[in-house]
Amino acid sequence: MSGGVVVLVGNPRRPSRTAALALDAARRIARHDEIGGEVTVVELADLAAGLLPGPSRAADDARRVAASAELLVVATPVYKGAYTGLLKVFLDGFGPAALDGVRAVPVVVAAGHGHLTAGDRFLAPVLEELGASVAPALTVLEADLPASGYIIEGWLASGALARRELVR
Repeated sequence: MSGGVVVLVGNPRRPSRTAALALDAARRIARHDEIGGEVTVVELADLAAGLLPGPSRAADDARRVAASAELLVVATPVYKGAYTGLLKVFLDGFGPAALDGVRAVPVVVAAGHGHLTAGDRFLAPVLEELGASVAPALTVLEADLPASGYIIEGWLASGALARRELVR
């Protein structure tokens, strides 16, 4: 594993508020956990055309980058009560235990209060199934995006990174 921080953005639109939130969260988490190096961003919107027709070298390369992360921030807006289909297709391309040894943080942008648990209920179990050690989701309501820095800092101060067992 090469380590470092990788941000995986599952928003089908680019640029997105989801990507901005995820990058900010990744930088703050890296600083908090003293993870050095650059943050690598993988925008699935850039890979969308190659995900469904079959194997894609770009998608496979992106999966290798994600699997090599010390910290993987997986970001998505809530779509139909869960996460985006684009992210689902990408994650489905991983083999069993592909994320063993990777710490993952779901980062979710929710339109309303009814979607506040989507990251923990739907995305975290998929990441765990792939072998990642998953922290509780960092969820921000769309209306609260201007204050997201305070929300991220509050999430970190709450001990969220230590709440789930992050060692498998």
